[in-house]
Amino acid sequence: MKRSIPKILLLIIIALSYAEPAYSFFHVQLLYVIDSGFSKTDYLVNPSDIFFDEVKKELYVTDVGKHRILVFDSNGRLSAELKEIEGIKTPISIVVDKKGMIYLIDAQLSNVTVLDYQGRLIDVFDKDYLFSGESTKPYRLFKSHDDGIYLMSSNTRLYKIDPDSHKVAPFKLNIDPNKPELVMVLTATTDSSGNIYFGDMRPGQVVVFDGSGNYLKRIGEPGGGDRQISRPTGVAVDKEGRTFVVSTIRHMVLCYDSDGRFVWEFGGMGTSPGYFYLPTKIVSDGENRLYVLDASLKRVQVFEVN
Repeated sequence: MKRSIPKILLLIIIALSYAEPAYSFFHVQLLYVIDSGFSKTDYLVNPSDIFFDEVKKELYVTDVGKHRILVFDSNGRLSAELKEIEGIKTPISIVVDKKGMIYLIDAQLSNVTVLDYQGRLIDVFDKDYLFSGESTKPYRLFKSHDDGIYLMSSNTRLYKIDPDSHKVAPFKLNIDPNKPELVMVLTATTDSSGNIYFGDMRPGQVVVFDGSGNYLKRIGEPGGGDRQISRPTGVAVDKEGRTFVVSTIRHMVLCYDSDGRFVWEFGGMGTSPGYFYLPTKIVSDGENRLYVLDASLKRVQVFEVN
């Protein structure tokens, strides 16, 4: 005799099929905090940007307050302080290539400066060289998977700097005509496949292009509520392709899986370790660590994600 499924059990099965997946395996742990009270040395006066060097496993922090660059090892110990750097006044964006060359945007001078690993001046690109006389300024730097240096201008145009020749070439993005254009990009990064992730403020989403500049997708729901992105000032992608977005207005970090589906969020407004107050930047170490810059609280918090 053919047995039928009890009605109550059938309803449960249907409900489960439409339910969101459980993400109990997703775990975030605070490891340590780098801040002005980390030791007797006043480390962070006015931190403006962070970059993780996956080759040397070091964290670089630009400090506008003292016109310098601080370098920390994987345990959060200060390993180098580059100060009194020639031609540097207000460093606001930093990347480091595989050779250890440091690229900086200086907000006051509106140029890009290249330094060696000891902070010695190698080259300087002024606005005219970078943008051929256009009325714009360098705004943000980020690195590609092939070690090329991306430069984003204040009018949201993208350029690429060859790390060997230092030649600068425009990089065209093929915007989907059925989707909103990039309006106000506050941050950008790449993944191991060369895809480019932009944090767009209007609307608050992450917009993804491939390495050839072709539109791929949008990640996240804009808004000020739970699971929503408001003012995405930082984006990072880990080795598993998971995307992490800083929602500054909500004082949160939102996490998405490799398919762009919302997974989890952590943080919340506060000054205690594990909380944020208007966080601004986030980087991945390429493995399972996240570094979040809380510029207003003058600190970097380091998390392990499993």
